[in-house]
Amino acid sequence: MSLTKGLPLVLLLAAASNLHAADIDFNYVQGTIGIFDLDVDESFAVGTEQISIESDEDVSYDFEGAWQPWKGAGDWFGNVHFFAALGTTENDLEVRALAVSVDGSVDIFRLRGGVGYGYPLNEQWNLYGRVTWDYVELEDLNLGGASADDVDDDGIGLEGGARWAFAEDWEVQGYLRYTDVGELDDDGEADDDILVGINGRWYFADRWAVTAGGEFGETILYGAGVRFDF
Repeated sequence: MSLTKGLPLVLLLAAASNLHAADIDFNYVQGTIGIFDLDVDESFAVGTEQISIESDEDVSYDFEGAWQPWKGAGDWFGNVHFFAALGTTENDLEVRALAVSVDGSVDIFRLRGGVGYGYPLNEQWNLYGRVTWDYVELEDLNLGGASADDVDDDGIGLEGGARWAFAEDWEVQGYLRYTDVGELDDDGEADDDILVGINGRWYFADRWAVTAGGEFGETILYGAGVRFDF
């Protein structure tokens, strides 16, 4: 095959490799089923008695979405997007005091919402950042039949990362995320946390993708789901 005759094939393959990359934006909805670990393993003294509380990993249902309303606009605001995410899980707890062990549970509701900006370096790379309001609520706490009042907290969140469409219909996303309401401290209140996140996507059909990944800090969340780009 001559170089001239082979050129159209090379161009076709190059275009195919950037098929999804050419449309990296922030218009999507996504649902995920995964595992959430509150990572509570605390011990403290009550009088002369030592008490410990430990949490287990449990199933989490998470949903998120973003909307880039001015996509295609020539000015900087064309890269602005709005973002929201929520998750819910029921974590099992175990409380031990001397030789006594009591099982319990707590429902955890997590909510984030805010605004972000994505900067396209080229057709395959997009750098982005977000500022969010983060909220967490611990509700329906039950320890061996004893209940407690619901506890909630909120604060600021920051996220920065990159999206890389490295092949046709394949994309990977990595990021760092800070939140004011991450792990639980010794007093049972939400403390700040820094998490590292990684996600991969395979677009098996037009606008539809299978996703898998997680984020890891003092709390841990990982799972798989389905994403729709609009």
